[in-house]
Amino acid sequence: MKNKILISKVSSLFGTSVFNTIVNLWILDIFNSSHTLGVILSISGISALLFSLLGGYLADSNYLKKILLWADLSSAIFCIISVFLISSFSKDIIYLVVFLLNINIALTAPLIKSLVSNVVQKELIISFNSILAMYSEILKIALPLISTFLYQFDILTLNGALIINAISFFISFLFVKGIQLNELNSKSKLIGYWDTLKYLLNRKVLSMLILTGGISNFFLAGFNLLLPVFALDKVGNSFYYGVFLSLESIGALCGALSTKYIIVDKMIIKERIGIFFSGILLSSLILFNSKFLLIFICFILNFFYVRYNVALQSFLQTDVNKEYIGKVFSVSYILSNVLLPLGSLFFGYLLEDFYKLSIGVIAGGLIFINLLWVVCYKKIVIS
Repeated sequence: MKNKILISKVSSLFGTSVFNTIVNLWILDIFNSSHTLGVILSISGISALLFSLLGGYLADSNYLKKILLWADLSSAIFCIISVFLISSFSKDIIYLVVFLLNINIALTAPLIKSLVSNVVQKELIISFNSILAMYSEILKIALPLISTFLYQFDILTLNGALIINAISFFISFLFVKGIQLNELNSKSKLIGYWDTLKYLLNRKVLSMLILTGGISNFFLAGFNLLLPVFALDKVGNSFYYGVFLSLESIGALCGALSTKYIIVDKMIIKERIGIFFSGILLSSLILFNSKFLLIFICFILNFFYVRYNVALQSFLQTDVNKEYIGKVFSVSYILSNVLLPLGSLFFGYLLEDFYKLSIGVIAGGLIFINLLWVVCYKKIVIS
């Protein structure tokens, strides 16, 4: 049963990875503006914010499987429709397409987490999350390089990426359809977000994990926006954008594999030190405009960041009461996706005219937030 969840998730990630890589390059090629790219990424976050709230409620319902099936099938159909919509090269149409396609991501994120907690045995959840992260990152290693190479030679277009995305959603639909899910307890539907927030406030370590992870995403949005700008404007070759994305994925893959040998715990000190070190390295990019330095930063930052994500997801799926799981994941997802579009919009403007200042702010944020975690965690433990 867990293999069907794994295949479904990996399949949708395949199409999403191809589409996200191509659409970012396509926007920079057509509109030649990091600001426009920042707006696109912000719209993705707004879509996530609006529909993750709904996803949190639906994740705790008896209709979990039916909603996942509906989301995958409707997304596949809309990808096909979008092939015809984007031919107008209208910014408004592109904004609409990106907004609607990101509904699936926002809606299904808490649903999948809830599905895992109900289908996978508790003692196997950390192992499952590590395996999922490993396969996901293997795809992310290969697909950005292949996608950017094919795009550079006009072999893969945005239309082609949409068709691939449609096929991946349909494959996900077929495997979700084969999952046998026992009826969930409808009692969880009585619990609202206000009760969930009170539940989180009474669990300070969990609250700090979610809060600092969300704030980190503001600065990571800037880092992800920096990569295509650096590749196109500083290196002058879009192929390096694929290289950067692939090195991010190689680092994340190594991070996922390392969880089997280097244990992650609630304090996540090793991971925080690693992200802190990544921030220091990134600040040196102001002085040394080196693509090789950025490649190394992509690796080391994502090595530690994926370990953080595996620890957080596993902690939520094993330690949070089942009636709260969907909404706790939704709160975490909302916080991240409130700050992601704000980060994309902010750094989209800043990178346009203040390139070095942007790097300094991103690096400073990564350094500060991880120092904040260590200080706050010690206060929580003492109290």
